[in-house]
Amino acid sequence: MRKNLNLFFKEFLVITALLMFSLILGCGTKVNDSPKNPNTIDSGGGTVKSDDEDALVNIPEDAISEEETITVKAISSPISGNIGSAFEFGPDGVVFDKPVTISIVYKETDIPSNMDESKLRLGKLMNNEWIGIADSTVDTEKNVVTGTTTTFSTYGVIVGNAIPVANAGVDKEISKGTLTSLDGSGSSDADGEALTYHWSFTSRPSGSNAAISGPNTVNPSFTPDVVGTYEISLVVNDGKIDSSPDIVIVTAVNNPPISNAGTDLNVNRGKSVQLNGSGSSDPDGDALTYLWTITSRPTGSNATITGQDTVSSSFIPDVVGTFEISLVVGDGRVNSSPDTVIVVAVNNPPVANAGNHRNITIGKSVQLNGSGSSDPNGDALTYLWTFTSRPSGSNAALNVANTVNPTFTPDLGGTYGISLVVNDGQTDSLIDTVTMTAVVNSPPVANAGPDRNVITGKFVQLNGSGSSDPNDDALTYLWTFISLPSGSNAALNAANTLIPIFTPDLEGTYVIRLVVNDGQSGSSPDSVSIVAATDNTAPHVSLSLPSDGESGVAIDTEIKAVFSEIMDPITINPNTFIVTGQSGSIVSGNITYNDKTATFKPYVALSFNSTYTVNLTTKIKDYAGNSLETNYKWSFKTEMMVSNAIISAGSSHTVAIRKSDGSVWAWGANDSGQLGDGTWDNSNIPVEVSGLKKVIAVAAGYSHSVAVKSDGTVWAWGANWSGQLGDGSWGNSNTPVKVSGLTDVIAVAAGSYHTAAVKSDGTVWA
Repeated sequence: MRKNLNLFFKEFLVITALLMFSLILGCGTKVNDSPKNPNTIDSGGGTVKSDDEDALVNIPEDAISEEETITVKAISSPISGNIGSAFEFGPDGVVFDKPVTISIVYKETDIPSNMDESKLRLGKLMNNEWIGIADSTVDTEKNVVTGTTTTFSTYGVIVGNAIPVANAGVDKEISKGTLTSLDGSGSSDADGEALTYHWSFTSRPSGSNAAISGPNTVNPSFTPDVVGTYEISLVVNDGKIDSSPDIVIVTAVNNPPISNAGTDLNVNRGKSVQLNGSGSSDPDGDALTYLWTITSRPTGSNATITGQDTVSSSFIPDVVGTFEISLVVGDGRVNSSPDTVIVVAVNNPPVANAGNHRNITIGKSVQLNGSGSSDPNGDALTYLWTFTSRPSGSNAALNVANTVNPTFTPDLGGTYGISLVVNDGQTDSLIDTVTMTAVVNSPPVANAGPDRNVITGKFVQLNGSGSSDPNDDALTYLWTFISLPSGSNAALNAANTLIPIFTPDLEGTYVIRLVVNDGQSGSSPDSVSIVAATDNTAPHVSLSLPSDGESGVAIDTEIKAVFSEIMDPITINPNTFIVTGQSGSIVSGNITYNDKTATFKPYVALSFNSTYTVNLTTKIKDYAGNSLETNYKWSFKTEMMVSNAIISAGSSHTVAIRKSDGSVWAWGANDSGQLGDGTWDNSNIPVEVSGLKKVIAVAAGYSHSVAVKSDGTVWAWGANWSGQLGDGSWGNSNTPVKVSGLTDVIAVAAGSYHTAAVKSDGTVWA
């Protein structure tokens, strides 16, 4: 009975509370504040209560723009999942501009005994399933559940899951290219259930490839790669249902670039100055453009910047003073503030160079030389020469003392000091002084050359180049005959030159005198004796290269003939020095002659493995006109063309040919003498194989080596326990031995314990 009485009073209080709640919520409405059902509500708002007064909706002002007839009706048919009655709020599907408040009364007797009353929620029926209203509250004293909505449907009191609420954080503005974190920690679930997160872009600036890192975490991040607005949606889930999305807006802004014109400079006027803007930068990593400008310059300057739109420009300061150069960089959107570099151009004084000290001759004009003077700025120079000292009593004077090369004539013996000052139009140089010591002229010394034996009828060249002057004066020459053979009519040609000539027309001695003159005095005479005789001896060939019958000759060889005496080079020509090939065709080449040796160099390399014949005819003569004693002929054979490898590796050693001279080099194991250097020692660097040159092919076996020379012979060294060296023995050899009986070999190969060779006729020998 007491319990029923308590329940009566509690229900009375609830009804009273609802009436008071309705009155409070309705305060301030313009019309229809009476909670009748149905009730026509307009923009002024109002309340509607169910007929049993257990459900109430309060519609605030401006929640709807047009009149709507609002109904609240208890549902007679029971619905699973709710507590007490469910109510249909209509019209179904109406959408409000502001949230409306729904309150529903419940009875404690409807609550299961094992259920926590504080967990009651206002529920909305969606697709036959109750969904808790996120902001619903329960008043356990008044037995009222309250919540808000913006749409009408069926509502009731439930003990169920509340829809979680996503909170994507506050909007923000950051720099493009800066990593930014998102914050979903403000999201919530009324049931206190754990949430999962799903972030996604709903919009990005055009061209952006930005991606969210950790999109399923509470604090993901991303880097905006394009300037503009990024909208990111967050949906949370409590394990049962997704929240409504919440949007955060991140605005990426462009940071202006920063110009850096480099460090201030002190430079020489007239010299190119390199400007450097490479220190400029852009916080967003954008590519930069450059613009250099001279903002201030000294009066009279016409300097211009070369490459003013490049990172490294240049200019030439044309006058002394301060140049201010501004650099502005752009990132394609905005320009930087200007940065200025100060360039101070200074004038470096010129440097005088009066020339070298020297000895001069009294009475002979001397030319001074200031051409070694210079100006660091490249300015044109003026010159001023002055005597700083002269011998006592001297009246010597400088001629055109304001030129680069003045002159004077020393009139007395002694030292003359002459100073030079140069000027670049702005500054004098320091003084440079040259001293010259004047002495009495020393006579020159004639040298007519050594006595010689010559052939009559052939011209003779005299040579006075051994003559000299102590004062280094230029010389003139005068040659004269002192004596001639009786009846001779020989005459000197160009007798006043350094090298005159004459032709001895008779046998006998010709004595010629030379006197030289330095412009002031003549030398004592010097004589040369030329003994002329008739030559009746026929010359012959004393040496031919390559030698007659030689084989394996390199295809780029030069062919030489050495004569017994000096020959007349005019007679040695393609008609007298003839080289023919194996087919009989004549080989073309260049013929030179020097010191008894005639050399034939083919224009094109000779053919491999071919025989060539050389013929020197009797039309080759000496200076006396004597012909070669007989036609001289010899032959030689060129090397064979071999395509074998020039390097080969055995089991534990390597052999290789050095192309420059055909020598063979080896390295590695040497226990059987396979390195061929005369030792049994291993080597970790190449050692030369003893006595082998002109090698054209090599091969390496297990522990022996073999080589083919350009003459077609085969040589082997190393292990020989199976007879692989082919020399008729069974002993190892640490130097090359000749393989017996093999010639004209063009290829060779080495196995583990044997050797094989191919001859030029195609036969194989092993």
